[in-house]
Amino acid sequence: MEDHNIYKFPAVLESISAETEALGFSMASEPKTGALLRTLAASKPNGRYLELGTGTGLSAAWILDGMDQQSFLVTVDNDSALQNVARKHLIHDSRIEFVCEDSGIWIEKNQRQQFDFIFCGCMAWKVFALGFGV
Repeated sequence: MEDHNIYKFPAVLESISAETEALGFSMASEPKTGALLRTLAASKPNGRYLELGTGTGLSAAWILDGMDQQSFLVTVDNDSALQNVARKHLIHDSRIEFVCEDSGIWIEKNQRQQFDFIFCGCMAWKVFALGFGV
């Protein structure tokens, strides 16, 4: 896929990408998906965002890159080894909360929370089967 038209990548993306590749994690989002996530985050100042499926944090890095300082991101994953890569590179940002838990269980416990957008990078059936919405 051609990414030459994406002119600005989040500063931490290269280091997260290197660790992602070293782990052999192949389910990470592509740069064009990330650029879209950044644009969506930027379109809603003071937003609340949810990411289901942190993985190694590539998508979270893009979302954070688009967020203003009043916005907040909750990112959920049940794989602590993958999520630890994200934590290592993104924990310095006070606008993010990491939750290491199965997304389906987290959704059941947090159905009353509201978000401006939800990015589902995990098994989507969990989200729709439980009727969780924006």
